[in-house]
Amino acid sequence: MNEMAEIVQETNGLALTGSNLDVGSIRALVNKLMKLEVELQSITEDAERYKSELESATSTFKTVVALKNKKLQQLERELQLKNEEISLYKISRGSSISARETSPPANFETKIQARFANISKLTAVYWQSNRMKIAGADWCIIIKRVAHSIEKNDYLSVYLYLTSDDLPPGWSCGIFQGVHLISHSNQKKTHSKAGGCMTIYDAGNKLWGFEHFISFEKLLEQGTDHCKGDSILISIDINAFLSVK
Repeated sequence: MNEMAEIVQETNGLALTGSNLDVGSIRALVNKLMKLEVELQSITEDAERYKSELESATSTFKTVVALKNKKLQQLERELQLKNEEISLYKISRGSSISARETSPPANFETKIQARFANISKLTAVYWQSNRMKIAGADWCIIIKRVAHSIEKNDYLSVYLYLTSDDLPPGWSCGIFQGVHLISHSNQKKTHSKAGGCMTIYDAGNKLWGFEHFISFEKLLEQGTDHCKGDSILISIDINAFLSVK
């Protein structure tokens, strides 16, 4: 028999012998009721906590699924581009070798450079370099200043940006790229980061780079050649594979 049933039974017993009620019995019942109230409050709080944890886990799961689906779509585009690249090298048996078959696919190896002045005044608003024509489209470097969510320091963000809006139908360009800070004195790289895989640029995906390329503390550090005269020189190496369906 649970505690609530015991309390009901004891209360009924006291009601039948009302003339013989004693203070000790009443106090015992009150204490049991108070204990049950505390237990009920604890159970309610546990239920709310479990509900909150379940909702959080569900939200996290949905976010992970969405990110996985996005990555899968990008990998599918990369695979399609690679298949198109391979098909350009195939030589049909018994046929003569055409100029197209002896030439590499639409492949552009180049770099885009830009100097940005007054870098100490950079804010969270994008600064854009002059445009450069690559693979039949216009590109530029854009930078901005961002706060790190954990470190107490701002970072320089650097991106390669596809600026063209009038792309042909089915146009896409797979790019391997490396981003570099260039020395003002000897043109050597002083800080570099490279993408781990090909990035597919198209009408719906025009921006890629590093949100936390280098901290401003390190960028403006005295004695380094990262920044000179409050200006920096950014260079992006580009290996592009063009595809037009």
